[in-house]
Amino acid sequence: MKYLYSTIVLVVGVWVQWMWSTYGSFFGLAPQVLLVLTVALASREKPALAMSFAFVWGLFSDAMRVHLFGAEALFFTCVAYGVGLVRRQIDVSSLVPQIALLGVISYIYFPALALIGLVFERHAFWAGWERFLLTPIYNCLVAPAGFLFMERFTQKHDF
Repeated sequence: MKYLYSTIVLVVGVWVQWMWSTYGSFFGLAPQVLLVLTVALASREKPALAMSFAFVWGLFSDAMRVHLFGAEALFFTCVAYGVGLVRRQIDVSSLVPQIALLGVISYIYFPALALIGLVFERHAFWAGWERFLLTPIYNCLVAPAGFLFMERFTQKHDF
């Protein structure tokens, strides 16, 4: 039964990201729901589980764009691992520290993708200043719903 619930969480995350980025973008910008869910899951669950979900969500996110395939899967997996490490030092069980951590990670996201592209493709991909400045704000606005979903789901169903 837990595999069914895990599959539902994966599919819901992918579906919400696809729907929001396709139909709900605001001036061409959409929050990174999969990044929000990755941080939410990594702050609540075991690192191996969070990294597995993050890798699959990262592959889907890579498939949605044309740039370096695998870059987001690598970044999401590193985020899940990093949040798992930070979770031991900082109490990320409440909403305010989770949103603060997500804000920091969201601002690291674009330079990290540029660095990954520089290492593997020998040129950096820059999404633009609008995305760099506004997407983290959108992520933080969507974060309470993502964290609440992950909290309710992980409490009811033992992963």
